[in-house]
Amino acid sequence: MSKQLTKPELLSLTKGDIPSASREEKQVGTNCEWFRVNFIKRGKQITYFMKKSFLKNFSQVTEDYELLKKTLKNLVPNTVFILWEDWVIFSFSEPIIIEFDVLEEKNKDFFIQLLQDDEKLVKQLTFFIRKFRELESQGKILDLYGWENLVYAKDDKLRYIDNYVVFAQNETVINASLRKIKYLEDILTIITQ
Repeated sequence: MSKQLTKPELLSLTKGDIPSASREEKQVGTNCEWFRVNFIKRGKQITYFMKKSFLKNFSQVTEDYELLKKTLKNLVPNTVFILWEDWVIFSFSEPIIIEFDVLEEKNKDFFIQLLQDDEKLVKQLTFFIRKFRELESQGKILDLYGWENLVYAKDDKLRYIDNYVVFAQNETVINASLRKIKYLEDILTIITQ
């Protein structure tokens, strides 16, 4: 008996209202546009996030992603990159429902409470910090600058969701990323005392 698969139907493609840092706040050349892509399949709506980047180095983007995925494993969503007409890179990532930005200080008390109640989340945070420091020892500073790079998702997981220029390349981003990892280490210290 064969199972008939239904083709997803595109419902909408809209520019996203996801907050992101302006080009001046980010590294030169990392300006991306966000889109929300809604499909319906078997009567169920599925939403994907698509990013359109104007970076020109497709091999660098994919190599960085592969290193990121190898290092952070399932904390990084599965993503497919597509090069279009040799100048635009699109990324399609598995859907993630973001509960909150872990690095926003206004979420600190709530995040600490979650950590106190969830040993798995403590392990994920410990893993993330360890991997950040390993990358740092190799001369690569993971970009934690801006909004929603490290999030708590509805599936009870930490997720690192940046996927273009994931390694900091200027002093502003490097310093901000190092401050944010210290912030996470301080939270972990509170939890483990």
